Amino acid sequence: MEGVRQVLRRYAEARAEHSDDEESVRDDFEPMCAGHPVSMDAIWHGLERWRGGR
Repeated sequence: MEGVRQVLRRYAEARAEHSDDEESVRDDFEPMCAGHPVSMDAIWHGLERWRGGR
């Protein structure tokens, strides 16, 4: 399974290859801060799947 950083990098590379405009592609991805709601939801979802919840 791919991590978020890998997916974002792959997306940026694909966009750079097929981009016709002059807009630059960001490559300075920063991790989310500890306790961010999106990361906490992902952690809980993963734990539920690991325990056989959903």
